[in-house]
Amino acid sequence: MLKTPQSFTPVIDPLPHADPLNFIFNEGRLLVREADHALPDASLLAAVGADASRLQPVGMFGDRYCQATWAEGDLAPPDGYAWRGLRSLFGAWDEEMLAVGGRASQVSEWARTHRFCGVCGSSMERVPGERCFKCTSCRMMAYPRISPAMM
Repeated sequence: MLKTPQSFTPVIDPLPHADPLNFIFNEGRLLVREADHALPDASLLAAVGADASRLQPVGMFGDRYCQATWAEGDLAPPDGYAWRGLRSLFGAWDEEMLAVGGRASQVSEWARTHRFCGVCGSSMERVPGERCFKCTSCRMMAYPRISPAMM
């Protein structure tokens, strides 16, 4: 069973960090380096069409800040990288990293699917200090469903 690691602390608002862990998703798959399954650095965000303004804070995993985003469309990965499902990383990553990756996936998917209001179709905006999007028109609020453990 994967569960939130003791060394993980959720973060609601973005933090400045020189070397964050970047979880970049595309159609449910994560961008990892083929040779060692490492996450890409921030320089690859633009290479896969991931808009830096969409970066969502995930948390602190030990002393590393984690952020998540998504890229849209059927994209070829950059040279040396591959789009991989999280399940395919069992055995390649330790359980703690997989658990953080699972949380990053949930945050990224919530942000991707809540860019527009489900009630009126207007734009949504992040609410500072909360993991929440609020409609700019009708004020409907959307919070993510985060599962702290997976079986």
